[in-house]
Amino acid sequence: MPICHDGYMGTAPDLSGSISKNRFRNELFWGIDRLLTCLDSGIDSFAVVFDYRCDIELHLDDRYEFYQVKTGGKGTFGVTWATRLPKRGISIIARLYELDDASQDCPIKLVIVGNRPFVKKGGSFDSPGEVLFATLEPEDKQKIEQAVTRDNKGMTPDLNKASYLLVAMNLDKPQDSVRGHLLSTYNKVMGCEPKKPMALCEALEGLVSDRACNEKQQPDYESVISNKGISGEEVRRLFSVYEDREETPQGLVNEWIKEQPPLMQNSLRIALQEYTSRVMEPQAESILNIANSLLKEADPSMSPNEIAETVGPQLISNVGPEISKELAKIYVLIATFKTALEG
Repeated sequence: MPICHDGYMGTAPDLSGSISKNRFRNELFWGIDRLLTCLDSGIDSFAVVFDYRCDIELHLDDRYEFYQVKTGGKGTFGVTWATRLPKRGISIIARLYELDDASQDCPIKLVIVGNRPFVKKGGSFDSPGEVLFATLEPEDKQKIEQAVTRDNKGMTPDLNKASYLLVAMNLDKPQDSVRGHLLSTYNKVMGCEPKKPMALCEALEGLVSDRACNEKQQPDYESVISNKGISGEEVRRLFSVYEDREETPQGLVNEWIKEQPPLMQNSLRIALQEYTSRVMEPQAESILNIANSLLKEADPSMSPNEIAETVGPQLISNVGPEISKELAKIYVLIATFKTALEG
């Protein structure tokens, strides 16, 4: 006899966990989009930090930008919403101004990012773009100032630092538009299409998720950037792994593997896959730097086979037994071919 599901369906579901996960997902995808915008703009030195002091943080050479991401399918966003005191905690705008202590380092921006029109005196701000709080009507500015000082005693808020950014955001499938942006940016930065577009998307999304989900307090600023952030240099390094050109370091290593004895090829391919999976880890960059140092002292006339057999063991001696002899060969050849291609 089939089960009747009326009892199960008669109880209201607990969707709080799903709602929280979806909001977190939207934050991450918006952060990726912000990262790609930096690359589009040709900014060389930057890092996007995920879910540390704020939802999304952009760290530039001359300033910090803090983004509090708020999304909703219904309801009203606006001055009253941003300044409202909840049952627990403090208002959205007061929470954002807690980050004002970072202004002792450099200029900062404090931005509420939302997907709904922003209600203010004189009419709603309802077109994608940014409205600076210093340009609001005096009554609205007073509300914001009072909300900030109510929860941050002794602070005199500078409204020129704060704004609301209205963005178009697909709440059902935020990854779709971001993936399209990613492939467009990749083409612009690398001058070609990625050889495995979906693998590239998944690799970047996985990297962002790993950094965002790191729950440890970081001991210093460098650790914040390396453990909670993604730099422009890291993204370009990831892009290079998926470069669809005839000659890339990985492609040349793969061709070299095909020339090796058949019994060795499988273990070398596994080692190349291991390198590719670890390329974004700080340890991989450190090992490549050691390989480069060893190659500077090696005979420049050596063939790839001779380099693998000579410099590979030296790399193991410097790094330690955590890398196999096959992986050591991959590292020294990646460094060799990269140097040759960069000319």
